[in-house]
Amino acid sequence: MRDLVAAAELITESGYTIYDDLVHGSGGGYLPPVLRTHESQNEPIPDITLKAGMTIVVQPNVVTFDEGAGVQTGELLLVTEEGAERFHAAPKGLLLS
Repeated sequence: MRDLVAAAELITESGYTIYDDLVHGSGGGYLPPVLRTHESQNEPIPDITLKAGMTIVVQPNVVTFDEGAGVQTGELLLVTEEGAERFHAAPKGLLLS
């Protein structure tokens, strides 16, 4: 979990913050781990290790500090022995209708 929070430092270093949770568990509800950035984490970082078969939602909702602009993005991932497998079929990037 600490590695995931550390990876999110790119958001803060780029001059942004998050409006939503960075990562949360999935599987019949809103489950642990619930992670935010170092600056916005309200509770201690949980001592959980990702293991094959777990699912997590990565959904940072990156915004400016004044919340005047932002973007909602997210992905449901299955943790595998080889890494992560996407559950969404939508292509990455901006979707235009």
